[in-house]
Amino acid sequence: MSTPPPSDARDGSPSRRSRRTITLAWFVAILAAAGLLVLLLVRGGIGDAGGSLLTVAWVLIPLSLALSTWTRKKQRDRYRRRFPTLDVLRQHVDADALRKVRDRDGQNQAVKRLRHQIPEMPLTDAVQLIKSL
Repeated sequence: MSTPPPSDARDGSPSRRSRRTITLAWFVAILAAAGLLVLLLVRGGIGDAGGSLLTVAWVLIPLSLALSTWTRKKQRDRYRRRFPTLDVLRQHVDADALRKVRDRDGQNQAVKRLRHQIPEMPLTDAVQLIKSL
C-alpha cells in the first residue's frame, strides 16, 4: 500500500515538490519507453538505428506534448476553482508583506514571491494582483 503524495492543505492538490517528482517520473518513463522501442526496432530488424530513432521521435514527441498540455490544463483548472476571482485570491495572500516587498525590492520581486507561494498562479494574475495592492 503506497502513501499518497504530500498535498496542499486547502484543496488537496499535490504540493510543488510532488508535482516535480511526478513530472520527473513521467520523463524517465517516456525516455525508458523510447529506449526500449528503439532497441526492439533495431533488434527486430525493422530498421536501422537512425530510422528507429526517428520513428520513436514521431511517436513520443506528440505524446509528451499531449501529456504536458493535459497537466497544464489540470493545473489551470485547479487554480481557477481555488481562486475564481482576484478578490478571492487577495484574501488568501499576505497583502502587507507583498506590498512591502514591492515597495522595497520592486514589482518583479513581489511577483516572484507571490508565485513562489502559489506556484500554479499565471504570471498575468500575479502581476495584476501586485499592481492592485
